[in-house]
Amino acid sequence: MASLCRRAFTLVELLVVIAIIGVLIALLLPAVQAAREAARRTQCKNNLKQIGLAVQMYHDAKRKFPSGLTCLPGLGSVPGGGPFNTIWPFLFPFIEENGMAGRYSFDLGYGGGPTGNEYDAVNGPLFEMSPATFLCPADAPEKYPGQLRKLTRWSYAACFSPDGTMVEKDANFTFEKSCIKIKNPAKKRAIFNVNLQRNMRQILDGASKTIAVSEIVGGTEGDVRGLWWYHQGAFYTHLRGPNSSIPDSVWSSYPPGYCHSTPSAPCAQTASCWGATAYSARSKHPGGVQAVRADGSVAFYPDQIDLAVWQALASIDSGEVISAGDAQ
Repeated sequence: MASLCRRAFTLVELLVVIAIIGVLIALLLPAVQAAREAARRTQCKNNLKQIGLAVQMYHDAKRKFPSGLTCLPGLGSVPGGGPFNTIWPFLFPFIEENGMAGRYSFDLGYGGGPTGNEYDAVNGPLFEMSPATFLCPADAPEKYPGQLRKLTRWSYAACFSPDGTMVEKDANFTFEKSCIKIKNPAKKRAIFNVNLQRNMRQILDGASKTIAVSEIVGGTEGDVRGLWWYHQGAFYTHLRGPNSSIPDSVWSSYPPGYCHSTPSAPCAQTASCWGATAYSARSKHPGGVQAVRADGSVAFYPDQIDLAVWQALASIDSGEVISAGDAQ
């Protein structure tokens, strides 16, 4: 009986097959990456929609928006300067974070209590939490290396100024008031600021054309940007465009470790006083950032957006005319 001859692949045939597989992978990989980015961007958009809805529900309940930050106007009245309360605890009951809402003490906030340290026993454990709604899947911010706790950064922040730094010149805030009046170039007002609560009637430019909250990129290591509970971490301004190459301005009196510059979140300690800090909207989505407007709608804004338009989108009552394309 004649034996069957089995022919194996030649080396050339094997190399051709490997090359074809390599080409297919090269063609498929960008599509897979694009699909993953689209999923991350959609989830991030949904997070912002939830935040926008919470802002609206707060306004419906209180007839005004929450303050971007509450604190003692002079800061030095008690050791530690607290209590500081950022916008986020005010929104907890309206974004299905009832557990955090029930445990959070506004009387202690951050830095509150007779010695400025009593807040930690009550609010400290909450500062370690990261509900999924506040984290963009494209970012996954690092935790802050505190001495006793690994404190969390979030991916979103309230807009404090269309064209200036952190604290408005007319805010109820007396700490370093003279410096703020000199160093803050702002001529326009945003929805949120320090010790200020505005309402929908004050948004004369239109709720659908006024940004409330945007993405940010949190810092790393000891960088304070993105710390949701911290008075220097939970805000941003439109002084510069999205993902600006100009470094964020961090208060120069902070220790050097409070500004840890990275390619996606550059910073420099160039702010000469606490209220003159300025952080830009940033994201790790290619080409721009997402932001939610006062009417609850979410839009993607490209890095190349005209700066005047970007600043107009944060202004509540400056009377700018924004086209439909600019507002998308």
